[in-house]
Amino acid sequence: MRIAKPEISDELKQACSKSELAEVQRWIEVHHAGDLLKAEFAARTLAEQLELANQWFTANAESSTARTVVSEVLPQWNTLRATLKRKAF
Repeated sequence: MRIAKPEISDELKQACSKSELAEVQRWIEVHHAGDLLKAEFAARTLAEQLELANQWFTANAESSTARTVVSEVLPQWNTLRATLKRKAF
């Protein structure tokens, strides 16, 4: 998910009519707003999600699913920690 404001490329601008560009722009705005809401919701519920994840990992420590999930979580966790440190939270 990209949080930065998306823009219509020059190539697409040239290929579309004004009404098509308006439709594309509206679609981008609606979906971008949804992405921003998802990101805010994720941040606001992160503490609760971490607690639930801790409980799940504790209960499922031996499962192959947990090992798979850990391999996906750790890189994101490290990125988040670095961001929080860099922003001096």
